[in-house]
Amino acid sequence: MNDIGKYFREEWEVLILAAAALLLLLGLGAHFLIPQAKQRRGLGGGDTIPYKRLFQDQDFVLQQDSGVLPLSRNPFAFNIQGGKPITPPPAPTPDPAPAAASEQPTPPVQQEQPADPPPPEPEATAVEVARPRRQFLPQRISYMFFGQDDKGQTTAMLKVQLQGKASEIMTLSPGDLQAGVRILSVREEAVRVRDARGREVTIQFSESRIVTALVEVE
Repeated sequence: MNDIGKYFREEWEVLILAAAALLLLLGLGAHFLIPQAKQRRGLGGGDTIPYKRLFQDQDFVLQQDSGVLPLSRNPFAFNIQGGKPITPPPAPTPDPAPAAASEQPTPPVQQEQPADPPPPEPEATAVEVARPRRQFLPQRISYMFFGQDDKGQTTAMLKVQLQGKASEIMTLSPGDLQAGVRILSVREEAVRVRDARGREVTIQFSESRIVTALVEVE
């Protein structure tokens, strides 16, 4: 191997000349051999296949002008004669009207006598309706019990005694009105009310207070 490498280093000029000569021979051979190959394949000179026309003259005979004479009339023109007009039938003759019936005299209409006027109605006696009269009276309210109703609203059990009447037990909630007395608030320790004169009163649990009530009297 060392001898071959040494030979290439010493004789490199000879190798280049040999390679150039080889390339020149290959180029000359290709220049002379390619035209002969084309002639053998029909790509170059030599006899060629004659050109054949696709359409001949007889193929266009139908397009030439023929000697047929023109038609005597246009086959697409129509001349349709209409029928005879229809004569309308004569109008019917109206029948003679029947003779008018002889007018008979109308009997005189008897005039109706006016009816007797109805007797005058007796005047209604005005009845005076007595309106109830309201009066301010003292009322004693006692706070007895604190609780809640079915809807969960707070209620207060109060003992109410109006002047001159027996006492009553009532269960009232905030916003209720009793004889002109409005319940403002209900708490476990006290009930706050507004009486008929607009005065606010606080009633402690298990205590009593006198307020002003508004009642109707006869």
